[in-house]
Amino acid sequence: MRAVISRIPISDAAPDDMYVCLCNALTDTQIRDAIAGGAQRPKEVYAACNCNAQCGCCTGTMLSIIREQPAGADQASGGD
Repeated sequence: MRAVISRIPISDAAPDDMYVCLCNALTDTQIRDAIAGGAQRPKEVYAACNCNAQCGCCTGTMLSIIREQPAGADQASGGD
């Protein structure tokens, strides 16, 4: 069976982005954007980024990001 995996080009990452998921090339910014869009669990973050969990090593870091940023929160207003 052949798996279809949607990959995010590395060149699309900003220089200050931190890769959280190496299997899917997901950065912290992409994860925060998914959370701002309403994702509340890692499974929902993967779905918002059009990918699936692979090895699962990133879920702990992803959960930490989810806990520190409320769902639906706008990143731009975070510093006010």
